Amino acid sequence: MKYRHVLMVFVALLVVTLAVAAAACCPPATPSPTPTPTPEATPGETPEATPAETPEGTPGETPAAGTAPTLATGDQWVWSVTYGSQTNTYTEVVTGEEQVDSTMAYSTEITIDPDSERLYSGIDATISGYERWLDTENLDEIKSVMPIEAMGMTITATIESTVTHATAKWPLAVGTTWTVERSTTVNPPLASPSTVTRTVTVEAEEDVTVPAGTFTCFKIVTTEGGEVVKTEWFSGEVKNNVKVIDTAFGEDETWELTSYTVAE
Repeated sequence: MKYRHVLMVFVALLVVTLAVAAAACCPPATPSPTPTPTPEATPGETPEATPAETPEGTPGETPAAGTAPTLATGDQWVWSVTYGSQTNTYTEVVTGEEQVDSTMAYSTEITIDPDSERLYSGIDATISGYERWLDTENLDEIKSVMPIEAMGMTITATIESTVTHATAKWPLAVGTTWTVERSTTVNPPLASPSTVTRTVTVEAEEDVTVPAGTFTCFKIVTTEGGEVVKTEWFSGEVKNNVKVIDTAFGEDETWELTSYTVAE
């Protein structure tokens, strides 16, 4: 999913970096040089997808013992994402399978409409979409890449995750827990790579109603440093989250599923 707090931090770093560079290298009477834009990272082409159809909202089914839901090329989910007074539509499409390092993963692309967002201190940034990879065994996100255009520059945020399961993740069950170590880098470099460790716990089973319908979900809570940073409601029927509340930075960012199309 989208990490708005990561984008805001990187845009803040960009502002500080440009300000420090201007103060250090140029006499007061000389205009500050304009940073040379870095070529934009080219995202993969999103395959043409048929309009999403919303099945009847019925309680989700728990995946078979020991197996995660299977995704297929063309599976699609559409969310309404609200942050403060701003609402965007996020569409995720599965584009295939590929190997990431030594791990087989589903590749997906997320497009954002509209693509311009006000992220930090009134600075507009353009984020047309991003890519992510989910390992086929557990559906854990192991990598995401997000190009951001702001202040005449293009920066690319890359998040790589190592997920450790003490016991089998599937089938999901209340009480199951695992850890995620996330390493974040940005190109061009504005700061040293950062690493955080998070704990993820399946806390409950709940019925959740969103625009796409009503679903029986597993409530999954992620904490960092003892603080809740994200709450997700995962449906086996949908094969994805039907609702997400990200509390990691600033105001809550809320995702609600509006439609989906998945293979049987």
